[in-house]
Amino acid sequence: MENTQPKQAMPQSMRYSFSAVDAIPSSLTLRRFDANNGNTFNHAGASEIRIPVQTDGFLDTKKHYLQFQITNLSSAACVLEGDASCVIQELRIESQGVELERISRYNLLNVHKNANQSTIGDICKRSVQSGAAGPTGDGEIFNVAGLSLAATSGTNTFILPLQLSGFLMNRFGKALPQGIAQFEVIIRLEAPVIALKGNPTTNLYEVTNPVLYCPAYNILDSGIMNEYRSLISQRGVNWLGNTYKTYVNSLGTTGVTNTGFQINDRSSSLLSFITLIRTSANLTAKNSHSLGSSTLKGVTNYQYKIGGVNYPPDQINIALAANVNVGRVYNEQLKSFADHGYTYSDSLVNRTRILKTSAEGAADGGECACSGLCIDLKRFDDDRLALVGINTAMNSVPNTIELSTSGIEAASDMTTYAKVEAEFFMAPDGRITVAM
Repeated sequence: MENTQPKQAMPQSMRYSFSAVDAIPSSLTLRRFDANNGNTFNHAGASEIRIPVQTDGFLDTKKHYLQFQITNLSSAACVLEGDASCVIQELRIESQGVELERISRYNLLNVHKNANQSTIGDICKRSVQSGAAGPTGDGEIFNVAGLSLAATSGTNTFILPLQLSGFLMNRFGKALPQGIAQFEVIIRLEAPVIALKGNPTTNLYEVTNPVLYCPAYNILDSGIMNEYRSLISQRGVNWLGNTYKTYVNSLGTTGVTNTGFQINDRSSSLLSFITLIRTSANLTAKNSHSLGSSTLKGVTNYQYKIGGVNYPPDQINIALAANVNVGRVYNEQLKSFADHGYTYSDSLVNRTRILKTSAEGAADGGECACSGLCIDLKRFDDDRLALVGINTAMNSVPNTIELSTSGIEAASDMTTYAKVEAEFFMAPDGRITVAM
C-alpha cells in the first residue's frame, strides 16, 4: 500500500497543543452487594452462594472484587490450593432466568491462568489480597501452596476479582450500562479435599460473609445522558469478553495411539483449547496439590481435530523423560493463555516445571508442573478485532483431542477448557442475552 505518512513531524516533547481533557461531571460510589441466601456456606450443606447485583448507575466491573472469609474446620492445618479462589468450583452469572456464563472447575483454570499469565506484581498482589504464595526466592517464582489456615478454627479474610468472567472482566474495561436488569453472581463451593491441601473429606471448611464490591458512577451531564438514553432506546448496547466452557474426559493407564477424546464444543469463535491432565488419585488425596499438579507425563504426541480438520496439521511431539522435545507444546501453551490482543502470555512456568511429573507435583512444596496440552486457534491477535477464532457452531462433526500415550502415571482426569468469545447484549428494556 502507498505510504501516506508525512515526511516530517514534531517530536512528542514539543507538542504543546496536546493536553488532557476534563472528564464529564459525575459522581462515584462503592456499591456493596450481599448474598441473599444466607451468610454461612459449606460444601456439604449450603454450597451455593447467590449475590444479586443491581444499581441505578454504570458498574465499573473491571474494579470489582469478592470478599469472604474461609474458616478451616479440620483438626489439621490446611493450605490454600493456589489462592482463595480454590473454593470456587463453579461460577455462574444469570439474569431473569437466562444463563449468561458458566465456568465449571473455575478453581483449576484459575490456578493455571495465574501460573501462565502473571507478572511479579500480580504475584505480590495476590499474596496480600487472596492468600497466594509470594515469590519464593529459590528460582521458582510461582508456588501453588497458598496461605496456611490453622487447625480447628483458623480463619482469614480474602478479596479477589472473578478474573475469568468475560461478563464482568470484559474487553476494553467497559462499564456495565446503566439500566441493566438485575443479575446474579452464583458461586458453587468445592470439596474440601480439592480446595485445601491437608483437609480430609470427612471435615469441612466454611465460607462466611461473602460480599461483592464494585464502583458505580452516575453521569451528571443531562445532555450526555439524553444521548445515552436515545442510543439505548434505539438499539441497546453490547460488549465483548472471553469466557470458558468446560469438558471432562478420563484417561486410562493403558497406552493409546491417536485415540480421540470427544469435546462437543459449539461456539461462534473458539480461541483456544486448554487440556489439563491430573491423576485421579491426586483429586482424592488430602495431602496432594489437587489443582496445580497437571502434567505432560506419559503423553508422546497430540493434536486436536476440529470439524474434521487437524490442528495443527501435524502432531505435536513430546519427549518429557528425555528432556529433548517440549518447546512446541510450551509455545502453544503460551499462546493459548495469552490475554486478548497479545500473542504470548507472560508465563511463570519454566522448563523445570514443564518436566515435572504429577507425583512430583502432588506432595512437593507447591512447585507443580502447571502444564497442559493446548492449541491456539486465533487468526489475528489485534485487540481491535472480534470473532477471530474458529466457528464450531455450524459444524456437526465432533471435535476431539487425539493422544498417543506411553507410561501414564495412573488413571487420570482430563479437563479441557474451550476459550471462546462471548458477546453480551442489553436490550432497550434492560434484558441481557449472550451469544457465544
